[in-house]
Amino acid sequence: MDTAASPAVGAITLRWHTKVKYLTEVPLLYTYGMLVIKKTAFSKLSKGDRTLVREVLGRTFSEIDRRNRNVGAQALAVLKKQGVRFLKPPPMDLARWRETVETSVKRLERRGFFSKDLVARVRRLIADYRRGRR
Repeated sequence: MDTAASPAVGAITLRWHTKVKYLTEVPLLYTYGMLVIKKTAFSKLSKGDRTLVREVLGRTFSEIDRRNRNVGAQALAVLKKQGVRFLKPPPMDLARWRETVETSVKRLERRGFFSKDLVARVRRLIADYRRGRR
C-alpha cells in the first residue's frame, strides 16, 4: 500500500500510518453519523422542551466538534513525530480535486442519492458560517 485517503485519526486507527511516508495536506470532511428527530415527534414537545432539546444538543454537538478537532490535531502531531512527511499540493492539483468533488456531488444528485434542495441548503449554511468567521 502506498496511498490512502483518510483523515489522520483514521490512518492511525486503521494502522495505515505504518505503511506510508507522506501525507498530502488536503482538507477532508468526514461524518460518522447524525441524529435525526422527526418533525412530527419534535412538534409534540412543549415549546420549552423543544428549546431545551435544541440547547442541549447544540452544546453537545459543539463539544463533540471541539473534541474531534483536538483529536485530529493530536493525530497529525503523532504522524509528524513518527516521521511522516507533510506535503502541500500545488494549487492546480487542489483545484482539480475540488472539481472532481463537485462533479461527484452533481452525479449523486442526478442519481437521487442527494437531494438538490438539501445540497443547496448545506452550501448556503457553509457560506453563511464562513462569512461569520471572517
